[in-house]
Amino acid sequence: MYVHCTPIVSQVQPVHILAIGKDTEMLHRLLQYSVQFTKRSLVFSCGNHLVAKIIPDRYNSSDYLIEGGTLMLASDGICYLGDVSKFKKQTFEKLQSALSSGKVLIDIDSKFTKGLAVSIEQPLQCSVWAYTDKINQKRLKEEILGDGETSSLTRAFSEAFSIVQIVDGDEFSHSEEVNFHTSYQTLKMSMRGAEKDFHFPVSFNDIEKFLKHSQNLTVRMTQEAEKLLHGYYLATRKVRNVSNGSIITSGTLSALISMAESHARLCLKSRVEEEDALEVIMLYEESLTSMFGPSVLSVPPLPHIPEDFIEDYLDNQKNKSALQRFKARLQQFAGLHPGHEE
Repeated sequence: MYVHCTPIVSQVQPVHILAIGKDTEMLHRLLQYSVQFTKRSLVFSCGNHLVAKIIPDRYNSSDYLIEGGTLMLASDGICYLGDVSKFKKQTFEKLQSALSSGKVLIDIDSKFTKGLAVSIEQPLQCSVWAYTDKINQKRLKEEILGDGETSSLTRAFSEAFSIVQIVDGDEFSHSEEVNFHTSYQTLKMSMRGAEKDFHFPVSFNDIEKFLKHSQNLTVRMTQEAEKLLHGYYLATRKVRNVSNGSIITSGTLSALISMAESHARLCLKSRVEEEDALEVIMLYEESLTSMFGPSVLSVPPLPHIPEDFIEDYLDNQKNKSALQRFKARLQQFAGLHPGHEE
């Protein structure tokens, strides 16, 4: 929902998401279901080109034609890549380059230009969604930390994503319950025919209308929220580092700001307040903790929400109290580890 409420315009950095888990079928179904709510989306497949393809102009109106790839054709929308672990090395490198630079590089061979080879840059104007399986999770962690032979490539690739979410935990999980509810909804949807209303608490059309309305809201950042986001970014960039550099990139702050604005839109507000910034920081810290270990802010690696305690989780007063305690820890953390922008 955060991504759905992030406008894809030149002034806003797209939010890219990489999910890692052993149940790739579940990840695939979840992402594909979410894609239905987007205004525009394209799915990458092995028969498509990721960036572009250069072909001769059979009509002789020019030396060559450029066929746009999935990343270019998905502009102002979502580019769903599926399982990136199955990508060939060349495709993997092109994707990493586009995500890191925010630009799609089109290489034109000299045989088409009748001279020197040239490269054309186009801005990347879509959000990229992808997933990979748990088998590659340990290797991914090791290579991000610099222990693998291809560490530079894998680390740069993971850093290019705004959010890398490892959805599996070592503790007890509710996978059976999730599978039951997912299977139930899938079965109901497959039997819908021309009708879409199965008396769900919130229907597909309800979600679609809500997202369309919230996406069009104009929000502005308050000084309090901006201060929290900047303080967290600088302190985390300083504390969470490895031997060959920090794991927090310069694009992290832009992603945090975009997500905070999206949270405000989901709450149907016109201002990004402290609450929005705190919720986004907690979400991002969960992602970091899943990948790199214990959180200084005492945030667990996964949002454990047992069925028995769902009422407590939705208790607004308790949530406000927990958010205030987290704010105090965050301010203390930022004060102890001040950093500087590069």
